[in-house]
Amino acid sequence: METWDTPYREISLGPARLWLRPLEPWQWAPRREASCGPASLCLELLGKAPVGWRDVFTCQGQVAEPATDNLAALPAAYLDTLLTALQAPWLTPEEAADMALLTRHLEHRADFPGVDCAACAQQDAAGEGPPDCAACPLPPLSAAGWEALRLLGLVRRCPPEAAALLPYLAAGAGPRELRLLLMRWCLIAARLERRSGPAGGAMLK
Repeated sequence: METWDTPYREISLGPARLWLRPLEPWQWAPRREASCGPASLCLELLGKAPVGWRDVFTCQGQVAEPATDNLAALPAAYLDTLLTALQAPWLTPEEAADMALLTRHLEHRADFPGVDCAACAQQDAAGEGPPDCAACPLPPLSAAGWEALRLLGLVRRCPPEAAALLPYLAAGAGPRELRLLLMRWCLIAARLERRSGPAGGAMLK
């Protein structure tokens, strides 16, 4: 269950199991700086992150609900575990590797704008996903990187009256997915426009 593609993360607290949704850096970082200590920070973050648990009991042996009072009564020994689980990193190792793939691909396209692969272009036109031709001169892209390129190209070419449709493109995406998409778009703009100026959008597939 512990994947960053799902909204909740499962952690162990002794015999108990707790599920929570890690907070994004802009949610936990300001609170960490303003907090008077790890215990108060943990309680504040727990109040911002939806929490569910199993096999947590009160001192009287009754089932404890994940309410504010019961969260405050969790053993201090679990403090570090909870704080680590609550504070999502800016990029996971997998996300950082994906950004590195996109960067290498964009650098190659910016340095060699005339280099392309007819087989990959045909595959893309057929809607078959990211090019994976073994002979392609372009460094490979992940599916997420390729779709970021395609989506940005679509957004840039939209007529002004289509702006009202843009919120629907993001429908169903969570804050983390939107931030990662924005990071990919920033990489694309910085690399492709470095060579060709603002008109570099023409290089987008």
